[in-house]
Amino acid sequence: MHDLLGRTKYAKYHGWRGRRDFGEAPSQLLEFWCWLSEPLKSMSCHYSHLSERYKNYWRRANPHSRQDPERQIPDEMVSTLLGAKRLNGGIKTAREVGLSLFDMKIHHPSCHAELERMDIAKEYYNSITRVSGLLGPADGSAVGNGYCTTPHYIWGHEANYYSYISTHMLAADMWKTCFAHDAMNPEAGLRYRQMVLDKGGSVDEAKMVAAFLGRPPNSDAYLEEISASLLE
Repeated sequence: MHDLLGRTKYAKYHGWRGRRDFGEAPSQLLEFWCWLSEPLKSMSCHYSHLSERYKNYWRRANPHSRQDPERQIPDEMVSTLLGAKRLNGGIKTAREVGLSLFDMKIHHPSCHAELERMDIAKEYYNSITRVSGLLGPADGSAVGNGYCTTPHYIWGHEANYYSYISTHMLAADMWKTCFAHDAMNPEAGLRYRQMVLDKGGSVDEAKMVAAFLGRPPNSDAYLEEISASLLE
C-alpha cells in the first residue's frame, strides 16, 4: 500500500524507502483493521467459492457435509479470532525485546576480538530467556542455533530489529488517535494518504507523524494494545 500510494519525486524515497524506525508502521497500522469484525468478513473468502473446480474439490474432500461452506468467514469464527487477539501477546512482545537485545549485542562488539570470542548461540539463548522467562534445558545444553531462523540480522535490518517495536508504537498511536472511533472514515483515510503515505521517505518521518497526529507520538496506545498500560 505504501508503494502503491506513494507520490515522491525520487524513487529512492518512494513508499517504504525511508528510515527503518518508521518503515513498518503503515503495514502494522493496516493490521488493526484485520481485528474488526466487518473488515475481516469483507476481505475473507472460502476457497470453494473461487471457482467450480475448487468447489468440486471441497465437496469431494467433505462428502458427508450437508451444505457448502459460507463464502465469508462465519460470525462464530470471527468472534473466536477476535477473542484470541491478545493470546500470548506478552510472550510475543518479550521475545521481540529479546531478539532486539541480541541484535544489538552481536552488531556492537567493542572490538573484533570480542566478536570472535562470542558464543553467538548462547548469547541468543540468554537474550531470549532473560526477557521472556522461557527457559530451555536446565543444564544449558542443546542451546541450538535459533538465531539462524531470523534472517533480519543479515538482510539489511542489522542492529535495527528493535524497530518492529518502535513502529508498532507509532501504528497504535495513529490507530487510536485517528481511526479507532471511526475505522472506515474516508476523510481520515484521505488525510492519512496525503500526509503520510504520499511522502514515503522524502520528509522527516518523526515530523510527518507528529503533523498527522497533531502532537508528538507517545507510547500510551501501544502499552494499552499489549495490555501493559498499568506500567505507566
